[in-house]
Amino acid sequence: MNNHLVFVYGSLKSGFCNHRVIESDNSTLVAQAKTQDGNFMMVSYGVYPAVYRENDGFAISGELYEVDNTIMEHLDQLESNGRFYRRELVDVVVDDDSLENPTVKAWMYLLLREPPRCWDGIAQVED
Repeated sequence: MNNHLVFVYGSLKSGFCNHRVIESDNSTLVAQAKTQDGNFMMVSYGVYPAVYRENDGFAISGELYEVDNTIMEHLDQLESNGRFYRRELVDVVVDDDSLENPTVKAWMYLLLREPPRCWDGIAQVED
């Protein structure tokens, strides 16, 4: 069994609607965490948020889980990996003062494409 670290920030977090996908005997909540880099933006798609890279962004707070291959496959399916989101390795900082090096690499789901920019309520898609 291969285990993976996954950083979740939206509907997969504890108490939210998609947490059932990650909640299992084959997953463990490691800690609260946040992205090391502050180059992310979060947008709302109604019932769930989405994150993409943006130079003038900020760090994202969330939860860090250790999951097995089966849960990873379920997450890829839920997140439409490669179609809507892409799974990317990012550096996250674990909220645990007892660790000598609290920064770890973890998978995070990012939007495959930056969302359209809106001015005066009209969506503008940049090429």
